[in-house]
Amino acid sequence: MRLRYFFIILAVLQLSVWAVMLAFSFDVRSVAFYVVEALTVANIIFLIYFYRRVLKPIDSITAGFDLLKEQDFNSSLTKRGHYEADKIVDLFNAMLAQLRSERLHNQEQNHLLNMLIECSPMGVVMMNSEDKIILANTASLKMLEEKYAVGARLEDFRSPLAQNLLTLKQGESATVRTRHSMIYRCSKHSFVDSGVPHPFYLIESLTDEMMKAERNAYEKVIRIMAHEVNNTVAGLSSALDTVDSILEQMGNAEDVREMMQVCVERSVKMSSFITSLSDVVKIPEAVLKDAQLNDVIERLSILFQSYCADKGISLHLDCCDDDTNVKIDIPLFEQVLQNVMKNAVESIECDGDIYITTSVDNNRVCLEIADTGKGISKDVEQNLFTPFFTTKPSGQGVGLMGVREILMSHHCKFSFYTDENHITRFTIIFP
Repeated sequence: MRLRYFFIILAVLQLSVWAVMLAFSFDVRSVAFYVVEALTVANIIFLIYFYRRVLKPIDSITAGFDLLKEQDFNSSLTKRGHYEADKIVDLFNAMLAQLRSERLHNQEQNHLLNMLIECSPMGVVMMNSEDKIILANTASLKMLEEKYAVGARLEDFRSPLAQNLLTLKQGESATVRTRHSMIYRCSKHSFVDSGVPHPFYLIESLTDEMMKAERNAYEKVIRIMAHEVNNTVAGLSSALDTVDSILEQMGNAEDVREMMQVCVERSVKMSSFITSLSDVVKIPEAVLKDAQLNDVIERLSILFQSYCADKGISLHLDCCDDDTNVKIDIPLFEQVLQNVMKNAVESIECDGDIYITTSVDNNRVCLEIADTGKGISKDVEQNLFTPFFTTKPSGQGVGLMGVREILMSHHCKFSFYTDENHITRFTIIFP
């Protein structure tokens, strides 16, 4: 544009000079007047030719640069009808067509990539250089228990999984088991965009695979143990009874008979232990039927009322007024509630409180059993639903294992943890 202004100034100056020369030679009417007049006309013709030959192609270049600056690759330049200008137009149009094709190809690839990320069962969380989330697919939002994450930071989330992600170093992978009995494989990587590295996290749910593998493993172990122990105990008990009868006839063998009786009792306890393990394997398939959760909870509270009162434990029942219709197998679900209540009472021991609350949030029924007992440490919290894990000296580690199996068959979400107020909460969210 500036070159055009310079050309206009040059043309005005030249024409001004020729006009002055014409003015001085006008009166004389000499040959010089006609020569100056001819040169003036020639100068005007040359200026027009110069403008069309030089400035018109420059206009095409300027228009092309404007399209590139605006990244308008869908438009094209119009030919000027001049050879030099049209060569530039053809060059720019070919370049714009190539850029348009490249952009379309990149858009298609990005669209496909976004679709794959969104549809992937693996959680993907991408961050910018300021550690703010720029992309989080549906799977990751579900795992992080968030509805919207773009623009936020991981430290802003209360999800235990988010806190575990923050501990990962670049290129590191770790298996995380949360208090919801969920197992994830998490890894941290990075990509470079415009020369700036951006971290991103991959979250793979291993819950179904791990639980299936655990179930197959402990079912096989329990069957082998039950077969061997029951056969051994049966023969041993029979032999001990026979020896006890012989000793009874002999007389003067009370000490030996007492020892034999202890052996018999230990055998019975071993058989009972194996039976309790077998019960976990033999949990029947859940038959889900409509039931009012409030009614089930009220029956449970009546059952435990006197038991809690004997230990100085106050039982607080708070059932919501909303419809608490859920699909459950009532006998199996009552086993879950009895196990959770038993754990709460054992944790308190005496003089404490148990709070049973039902609520409805976003059309989802929720049950919470909270107690003021000893609480659960963070290390224990991650292993609570692991098969055979127990913190009780005489525990077998099958109670919560059975609870997990039953709740998983009901498609419920559940968690068991101690909050910052030292209240232990067992929460069940129904589908």
